[in-house]
Amino acid sequence: VYLVRDGKFAYVNPRSANIFGYEPQELTNTVPVETIIHESYRHITTENVRKRISGEVESIHYEAMGLKKDRSANWVEFYGSRAVIGNEPTIIGSMIDITERKKAEEELRLSEQKYKLLFDSNPLPLWMIDKENLSIIAVNEAAATLYGYTKDELLQMDVKALRVEADRELQLEGYREVLNSSTDERTVRHTRKDGKIMYVHIIANDIIFHGRPVRLSLTNDITEKLKAEESLQKSESNLQTIIKTTDTAYALFDLDLKVLAFNQKAIEFVQEQYHHLPQKGDRLADFFPAERLPRFLNFIKEVLKGNIINSEADYTKADGTVCWYDVKLSPITSDNNEILGMLMELYDITERKTAEQNLKNAYERIQSHINSIKQMAWKQSHLVRSPGAKRIAVAGRLGVHPEDKEALGHFQTELSR
Repeated sequence: VYLVRDGKFAYVNPRSANIFGYEPQELTNTVPVETIIHESYRHITTENVRKRISGEVESIHYEAMGLKKDRSANWVEFYGSRAVIGNEPTIIGSMIDITERKKAEEELRLSEQKYKLLFDSNPLPLWMIDKENLSIIAVNEAAATLYGYTKDELLQMDVKALRVEADRELQLEGYREVLNSSTDERTVRHTRKDGKIMYVHIIANDIIFHGRPVRLSLTNDITEKLKAEESLQKSESNLQTIIKTTDTAYALFDLDLKVLAFNQKAIEFVQEQYHHLPQKGDRLADFFPAERLPRFLNFIKEVLKGNIINSEADYTKADGTVCWYDVKLSPITSDNNEILGMLMELYDITERKTAEQNLKNAYERIQSHINSIKQMAWKQSHLVRSPGAKRIAVAGRLGVHPEDKEALGHFQTELSR
């Protein structure tokens, strides 16, 4: 409680002084009233005092920021009326320290501002639905954009219009549930304004808003994601079918050459060649033949640089026969071309190699026959040339001496030969 006369406090009770950190005698008839008012509110306080002293108003009620003795600020609510005491105009009033209330109001204002900012500016669609009549009481711009409506249009609707008609009974059952203690998640079918059906993932929780039960929910369009997952599942299924039925052995390794995955053909190869049952996490170097490892590690260095390596390798089976494999080493890369590991492919080419060897052997045999024929032909040619040459020579003598019986005899002999 206080009294103001001639611009100063004529009286303050202990509580009034304590609000500003003073003792009553420090304020009584000592300092102007403005001393306890913050600079930004002094003009308001001075004007309110003037109006009452002059009789322009009889009473007034207002709030102002105060200034404490330690120069810190507080908030005070003033109630004051004009009175005449000892023929002098006087203000009789009371004040209440409302600092804590102002802090609470500011915290509430900031909280509401943050909520509004988070709700309205959220890039994901957000909704507030009245659980009693399913009307949309709040929606953000992201939701309006996703569903093809304006915010004003959505605020005139209820959520039943967004659900596929065949699923509406499930929707009603969902809103009859109480989601007070846990967050609910589900995937449902929704309809856009243009009639397009989309799958949305909903995260929801029930709250009390302005005294009524409200469901706060987030809807995320996962239509393309589901399509991609379905396509991926089909691709993986097809890939697994191919891997399981192919004649090629496949094995995946990480950058440390630890086994990540392999197919049945790879298991059969490792068991037969290395007498080892492969397991995920195996290190290739632990069972790979030591004499082959250095060359293989050189290949791997090239693969981890991004190169594809093709080679052939032979293995001797327990029965002594030799098997040949076509070996392909390829890098496994991410979408950003980051190398994540290595893929090994082994394909049995023993039949091909055997056929190639048989063909080579056949070629060598044919070449040997050709050489024999060449030698025989040379001999035959020699045998034919000899009597021919002699006949030519004897024919020359007979041309000179037709009566030469000896030459004629040689001619007949060579002719017979």
